[in-house]
Amino acid sequence: MPPPSLTWLPIASAPTWSLPLRPRPLAEKNPCYLGHVPVNTTHAEYDANLAAWTRARRVMAGEDAIKAAGEVFLPRLELQTDAEYAA
Repeated sequence: MPPPSLTWLPIASAPTWSLPLRPRPLAEKNPCYLGHVPVNTTHAEYDANLAAWTRARRVMAGEDAIKAAGEVFLPRLELQTDAEYAA
């Protein structure tokens, strides 16, 4: 039995707290947070750096990855045939 100084209240009478909704300061600074953005959207900085990251990954992967990329890294000469380019 609880001490007489404590009063037990049923759960239904427990107070409920609600916080007022306030605008978040982050939304004011960054327009990305103002609306809904699809999940397949990429950031502009990501798009700007994607080519450099891909190139760095292929270079780190080695010679075979560079050759597999084809004309991206190894441009074909003007009069070069397919057989000459593949060699």
